[in-house]
Amino acid sequence: MPAPGSSSSVLTRWPPTAYPPATGDFDLFIEPEATNARRVMAALRDFGAPLDAHGIQEAD
Repeated sequence: MPAPGSSSSVLTRWPPTAYPPATGDFDLFIEPEATNARRVMAALRDFGAPLDAHGIQEAD
């Protein structure tokens, strides 16, 4: 569920089928807004993603 004041969508598979994807991954579609960028970066840092090692910035 999106945080209050934000919007996002989760798409597990397109087109939707009765079979789960073989990789078990999912796609996130996030509105490209500054507030969402800060939230995504914070979540990725909390998760332990190596953002600095790959030069990823909020502006990306």
